[in-house]
Amino acid sequence: MIWYNAEKNINRYGDFVKAIESLLEELKSVLKIHNQKPYLPYWGDLFIILNQVKKIAIKNNEDVYFYQIKPSGKLKYDYKKKQFIVEVPDLNILVKDDELIDSLLNGRFIPK
Repeated sequence: MIWYNAEKNINRYGDFVKAIESLLEELKSVLKIHNQKPYLPYWGDLFIILNQVKKIAIKNNEDVYFYQIKPSGKLKYDYKKKQFIVEVPDLNILVKDDELIDSLLNGRFIPK
């Protein structure tokens, strides 16, 4: 299980790039393991990662572009709307946390 606290990587100047990159690597790792062992529960791990992204965005009062989506698009967290947004060409999809996690586990909106 992932109990990583990305907020500790944020310095007083608001540099959260390393924290976001670290969370992205954790996300990719969880998804890779899920593909190898889909019978194990990974929902909680993904929830923790996405929750950390939200905390970083809210703490810095800034939208966070989390990653590029395969084959095209971006996943971002909009701190004002308090919601993840999947940005694909000509379309923005607002997704709830549980919908995003279920989509990731089903192979949708995965990072490049």
